[in-house]
Amino acid sequence: MKVSPQTSSITLIEVYVPKPTEFIDLAGSFVELDFAFKTTANGNLTSRADATANLLSSVNNIAHSLFKQIKVKLNGTLITEQVDMYHLKAYLQTLLSFDREDGETILAPAGWRNDIDCPQTYTAAKVKTDDGAHGALSATQKASIKAQKADARNYYVGGKHRILRMVPFVDMFHQEKWLAPRTEMDLKFYLNPVALNFNAESNPGAEEVRQHVDDIKLTFYVCLKCGSSPSILGLRNPFNGKIPQRIVMGILATVGFNGQYEEEPFAFGQFGVEWLKQIWNGEEYPYETMQFNTENGYRDMMGYHRFLEATGCLYRKGGNMVRASNWGHGKNCTLFAWSNVADGRHDDPILLPKEAGFINIQLKCAAQTAQRTIVI
Repeated sequence: MKVSPQTSSITLIEVYVPKPTEFIDLAGSFVELDFAFKTTANGNLTSRADATANLLSSVNNIAHSLFKQIKVKLNGTLITEQVDMYHLKAYLQTLLSFDREDGETILAPAGWRNDIDCPQTYTAAKVKTDDGAHGALSATQKASIKAQKADARNYYVGGKHRILRMVPFVDMFHQEKWLAPRTEMDLKFYLNPVALNFNAESNPGAEEVRQHVDDIKLTFYVCLKCGSSPSILGLRNPFNGKIPQRIVMGILATVGFNGQYEEEPFAFGQFGVEWLKQIWNGEEYPYETMQFNTENGYRDMMGYHRFLEATGCLYRKGGNMVRASNWGHGKNCTLFAWSNVADGRHDDPILLPKEAGFINIQLKCAAQTAQRTIVI
């Protein structure tokens, strides 16, 4: 879903997302920036991207470096720190969380350059490629200046526009979480001064860059998990690096989950699930994919047997409250379970510490024409 700014100025861009009725996948949401830099006289920037004693280039990681602070409120509650150092946080996070291969692939849409060793101060002598001061720079610093001049030609020479995309370095966008329906979002993007966003000699002269509301157009793209068509959903690392000994999962209609008189809050159904699997540290383990049939219940006993095994009924040789007649196609006590203990005996009087690792649960859902669902 495309969301345009509510207000824009040379210091602040505000985006307001009213309470959507669908879940929002924050990890799949992103910010798009369409910008074209101009001179203070509204002219095209042209003469400072050549091999002469001139340089005027956007700083590294420009899609993030434009902002000194990104403030996020959910339902009126501020969830981010109020510190004007967002561009530094984003730069350090990128340095420490990615590698050089990422810099040429997944980081490229945000304007990242792998040339991170730059001169501390830019002078006419240092940026002129045939000057002795330039020759005295390290090889990596000379490569950085060369890359910046190339970027300048790509970004703005001749009045060019450039569109970049980035995911803000705000915690909620990197926790693999969904935002619940009816949650209001208010995002405020505070812009850095233009001199911070550019590298140049101390006096750009006629090529000084302006800061104008027309030069930066921001759009927020919200990834909605509404799912009225077939889709594969992933619950990524829901246990924060720990592997529970047993996982029990159920699917509810959102109307029942949110509470309505006519809706049963414990009606755990199949809801068009075609298959279901657990990924443990990158491998499908300890079970194979659980396959279902959305037209009838001929695979139900396979799934019910898995449920009995994972909940300890088979080794105890005794059931629980969930009977075969309650589980499967058209039944409303269809719970899914995984046992992550090697011998499958959770209930023995032995302490079983949680293992460290990453669990991903994936399920493919057929078209849900009647109602939306939530995974518990």
